[in-house]
Amino acid sequence: MSKANDFLNEKVVELNSSIEKLNELTSEQKSKLNSLSSMKREKDSAIKALNREQLEYNRELTLLKNDEAGRIEYIEMLSFQHKELDNKIKTNSNLVVNSSNREFVALKGKMAWPITGKVIEKYGNRYIKEANVNMFNKGIKILPSSSSDVLNVYTGTVIFADYMKGFENLVVVSHGGAYYTVYGNLSYLNVSNGDKIGSGETLGRIEVTDDESSSSLYFEIRQKEEALNPLEWLVL
Repeated sequence: MSKANDFLNEKVVELNSSIEKLNELTSEQKSKLNSLSSMKREKDSAIKALNREQLEYNRELTLLKNDEAGRIEYIEMLSFQHKELDNKIKTNSNLVVNSSNREFVALKGKMAWPITGKVIEKYGNRYIKEANVNMFNKGIKILPSSSSDVLNVYTGTVIFADYMKGFENLVVVSHGGAYYTVYGNLSYLNVSNGDKIGSGETLGRIEVTDDESSSSLYFEIRQKEEALNPLEWLVL
């Protein structure tokens, strides 16, 4: 009988030890869950704070653009960006000997598109809602359905390949006969100043995001300093 009691006592001790360990594990698990809950609350709080900051930024931006002084500043900024592009083309065009180019002229209405996509801004007068003004668009904007390479439309020489405020990564190609094509808003570039490049070769790439303004290609065709309507040159 004594041996049976001793055996039972040993089993009770083992059981109590197991229960104690189980309680410790349960307590540890609860502590981890509480820590995770705390981290989630902190994350949610940070997201809410960021959203509030974004709303405040958008409100201030809207006020700036609707304010008279803000509108004038916005218009001046757009005008300056286009003047800077004009000056870059004028300055760098001296690097290329421009002979007549009948082959380029013959492409009118037959030119391949630099990127496949939807035209979201056309050449000509454009109403800018943010500034409540009309401005002249010297080129078009093409929004691809997915991230795509940007292709050179005709053989030429790269006279500018760099970042330019308002146009992001920008490429200007001289085709001879004082004809130029302009490719703006590229995510990154594959060419450098002075590169000789053939028709259909890659200039860079457009990476598509949720923001149309950063996902669309800006495209111009020029003869000397005159911007031409690209939709009259591209094959439809």
